[in-house]
Amino acid sequence: MKNVFKLLLLSLVLWGATVSGSARAEETMEPVTVGQEYFTRSNIWYETADKLSTANYHKGTILPKGTKVKITGLDAKKLTFLVMPENVEFSLYYDARSTMHSFDKLLSQIFSKKNEWMIKFSAQEQSAIKDGRIIPGMRKDAVLASWGYPPSKFTPLLQTTNMWTYYGRGRGRYVIYFDGDKVIRTEE
Repeated sequence: MKNVFKLLLLSLVLWGATVSGSARAEETMEPVTVGQEYFTRSNIWYETADKLSTANYHKGTILPKGTKVKITGLDAKKLTFLVMPENVEFSLYYDARSTMHSFDKLLSQIFSKKNEWMIKFSAQEQSAIKDGRIIPGMRKDAVLASWGYPPSKFTPLLQTTNMWTYYGRGRGRYVIYFDGDKVIRTEE
């Protein structure tokens, strides 16, 4: 019995090291604060500037990855920001139904103090990101740049799953399948 317990304990320790080693980058990100300037970590879709949702719906116009913004307001369920230098105001609402994360954590997935631009991506990935597309062979970090984080309600662990699910058209779903780190197919 002691050996079984030791084996179980060792397995949990090794699993924990694996998960923490592949932990999502946002776990170490700084909180978003009012008055500060940031850059968008990924493309953000919107139909109207006053109704963005953390549910990450993919319809409408794209606010491109790397867009400079200034945070102008923040409360428990809403963040307002200006797109720089145009000074167009956007409102982003916290959709608790689509996530298992706090609003603060979701904001750290969306905004960064550094402009994490696209040099690390291949030419094909860069083109797909600019157009907001997902293509076969695309790496997971490029999918994040192009489409943002999938709702954690559907995809709670990015690094340990080979299937990410996003909101699709209407009430549908859009599923991305991976082999390791590369997209192998998509499904609507």
